[in-house]
Amino acid sequence: MKTLRDLKVSDAMAKKLEYVKPNARISEILGSEHVYSLPVMENKDVNSFLGMLDYNRLMEPNLDTNAEAKTFVMMPPVFEKEEPLLNILPFILQSKFRAVPIKSWGKIIGVVSTKDLAKILATQQDFSNVKAKEI
Repeated sequence: MKTLRDLKVSDAMAKKLEYVKPNARISEILGSEHVYSLPVMENKDVNSFLGMLDYNRLMEPNLDTNAEAKTFVMMPPVFEKEEPLLNILPFILQSKFRAVPIKSWGKIIGVVSTKDLAKILATQQDFSNVKAKEI
């Protein structure tokens, strides 16, 4: 088993990339179980990436469900798939982003979410006795 220091971003990344088109209506997106970690882009090319859906804005009480996804984006940094996982841990744990996009060869190939991090950290011996409230 790899140690935490040996893990790459790609080790934690969800294997299937889901994303939404910029003109998708919010009402079409809210049913997705991964709504908090969806990138908004026209296609998988990095240049079409507009940002990640802003989960906090999607939870506002007066949400306009007819609005387009592109009006609810925030721009996080984009990480390379071979970067050490330790490079993104502080960012995800301390920012308001619940997920960050991962790229390789000019394409967005996936995201790493807080859920993905929790899964992989749970497998690490270093964290086997750490309680969630201590993180």
